[in-house]
Amino acid sequence: MVNARRLLIRYTQVSMMLACLFMASFSLQAAPRQVAIILDDLGDDYPRDVRALQLPGAITYAILPHTSYSLVLAQQAHVAGKEVMLHMPMSTISGRYPGPGSLTERMDYKQFLDTLKTNLQAIPFIKGLNNHMGSGLTKNPQAMQWFMQALSQTQLYFVDSRTTPDSIAEDMALAMGIPSLGRDVFLDRDRSQTAIRSQFDLLIRIATLHGQGVAIGHPYPSTLAVLDQQLPRLERLGIQLVPVSALLTPPPPTIAHSQDNTRSTR
Repeated sequence: MVNARRLLIRYTQVSMMLACLFMASFSLQAAPRQVAIILDDLGDDYPRDVRALQLPGAITYAILPHTSYSLVLAQQAHVAGKEVMLHMPMSTISGRYPGPGSLTERMDYKQFLDTLKTNLQAIPFIKGLNNHMGSGLTKNPQAMQWFMQALSQTQLYFVDSRTTPDSIAEDMALAMGIPSLGRDVFLDRDRSQTAIRSQFDLLIRIATLHGQGVAIGHPYPSTLAVLDQQLPRLERLGIQLVPVSALLTPPPPTIAHSQDNTRSTR
């Protein structure tokens, strides 16, 4: 009788373990695989950038501040239901000029914050930021502390473009409670369509293995041509194209008016 009871208990334990394993397996299979694709550097070339806005699906657009068409492009992207980011210019190791509104290590605290707030005012409808260039600034602890302290007072997310392997930006953002991700794939470091297709395949492999992936590209003609060809593949493969905010929990609300950003960074 004792042996029978032990066998019954053991059978129940094994059954419960198998049920848990089955449910875990089902959950993994049911979890959607997702990718976010960010197109950087919008703002200076209106015909090119409008063409980029016409891509199908939930592409996220990172717009440079203080450029000729930044405001109208942000408005058009928002009306089209696309997610908008501020593409924040940051200083480089090489000394290459990142453009108007650049944050640099040479700034004092007030200059740094004033420039950051001015940039936040420049682009409406933003949900987050990523760095434009920034191989110098994103590895600078003092600058990143100032930047993330200000950002932590907003409802914006941050994507580390990872323009240097020495970047501390994503780690510091996460340490300060800022929703943050790092770029997994550069689509078009090599602008040939063959290379871009190869990088798109890499993004698919990353999403298949890890459940999600983040790619960054630019509105080059070759990049736009490849995306036109390749984006329909995602649905066939069961991979969702989502805005960056969908990969973050919880997704941050849209910042519709740049004045809100200014108040929140004081």
